[in-house]
Amino acid sequence: MIQLFMVQTSLKMRAVLLLVLGLAFPYGIQFNAMAMAQTPPSNSRPFIVFDGTLYHNKPDFSAYKIQPINIVYGQEFGNDYFKQPDTLPNESNIERVAISANIENIPAVLDIEHWALQLGALEAVKSTQKYLAVLRQWKTHSVVPTGYYGNIPLRDYWRAIKGESHPDYLAWQAANDRVQVLADYVDVLYPSLYTFYVDQVGWKTYATENIKEARRIAKGKPVYAFIWPQYHPSDPKMAYNWISKDYWRMQLDTLAEIADGIVIWGGWDFDNNRKAEWDNDAPWWKATKEFILTLEAKALMDVKSPTAPMGIKVH
Repeated sequence: MIQLFMVQTSLKMRAVLLLVLGLAFPYGIQFNAMAMAQTPPSNSRPFIVFDGTLYHNKPDFSAYKIQPINIVYGQEFGNDYFKQPDTLPNESNIERVAISANIENIPAVLDIEHWALQLGALEAVKSTQKYLAVLRQWKTHSVVPTGYYGNIPLRDYWRAIKGESHPDYLAWQAANDRVQVLADYVDVLYPSLYTFYVDQVGWKTYATENIKEARRIAKGKPVYAFIWPQYHPSDPKMAYNWISKDYWRMQLDTLAEIADGIVIWGGWDFDNNRKAEWDNDAPWWKATKEFILTLEAKALMDVKSPTAPMGIKVH
């Protein structure tokens, strides 16, 4: 995720407002942490669409069965540690944010990205220990299902598309083995599958392999992929351009087949460093609504088409 340095409402104030206004369970959705931890096999889970966007004046997504999610950006734990390679956030800050997450009672994604996991085995082990330390403190105070954004598995494009027998692919798997202990401790995996290139076939291969790798180390835990309807800024020629409607729909359809759900991110105006205005006519939003209708139709078909009974003997 692109780190955001923005002024945010006090978490403590937000928690008080939620209690006063009776909004502790937004959209009428209550998540049971124990139930989510004991999830059924992935092929029996419903596909979930989460709203991780920051748009100003966006609509009520519950009308589209899009569920809320709590993205906890790194700087919410305080600026004294943020971007420091060897400093952990103060435990009191973790406690404060975790308690607020309990009040919201929706899944949480911790977005800390500055502890490197791809700079060699020794550095990866040190960084993994820092991520584990934060998560252990978080779980002392929070019961909501929690995972880290984008670092389990390590997001990779070029090594992932080379195929399982290629040495680079095997090296990528070895790097993910080093964060297995972190995968074992989270409740949910949130791989990042942002768009770097216009090559749709390449994106599909990259997404498929990253989800496959997430499944390998998830050991049955839910896998929800982060996607963004704009191009990642790593390529200056495409930075922040909008993905075409058909490209975005392809991403949605692909992930519906291989993941347990998606988190749609976006809605930040990087030019002006503020929330972007909602555009109800945006092609990506039209494609998303069409996709959700397809999901609903499929769910209805599944209900009307029960599995044929097995083992019946005719005499």
